Amino acid sequence: MDGQDERPNEQKTGPFPLRESDGSALDYDTVEQSQSLALALALASAANDVKAVDIAVLDVSKVVSWTRYMVLATAFSKPQVDAAVGKMIAAAEAPPLGRSLAHTPDISSWVCLDFGDVMAHCFTPGDCAFYDLAGLYAKADKVPLPFESQKGA
Repeated sequence: MDGQDERPNEQKTGPFPLRESDGSALDYDTVEQSQSLALALALASAANDVKAVDIAVLDVSKVVSWTRYMVLATAFSKPQVDAAVGKMIAAAEAPPLGRSLAHTPDISSWVCLDFGDVMAHCFTPGDCAFYDLAGLYAKADKVPLPFESQKGA
């Protein structure tokens, strides 16, 4: 493959269009892979800030056609899920990312944030084990997390 994304436009944004923080729509083709990765890593770092565990960023671009990166994080209670989701949304909206959601999710034991090119899932251990998204996307490439190297130091 020559690096060009050959998916039809209607398959590139998932159920919600990509959005700038001012609410204006983004064209999937104008969002560089590096911007998607920066968003995914910022979301993972935000989850880490509230002590979520089992945080993973998966490059699913070769596995699915509807998103580039998947962020997975486990929180131990609904209030911790709420805190992680709040931090993740704030991280996405902050400069230089300047991204926002097309909808505001309800807080439950599993919350999915859909940024189009990046999906973030934060769930409690029971939902994490039951739905096993890490297993479902086991063929995806795992992205190294900067804060993981700091834990071992």
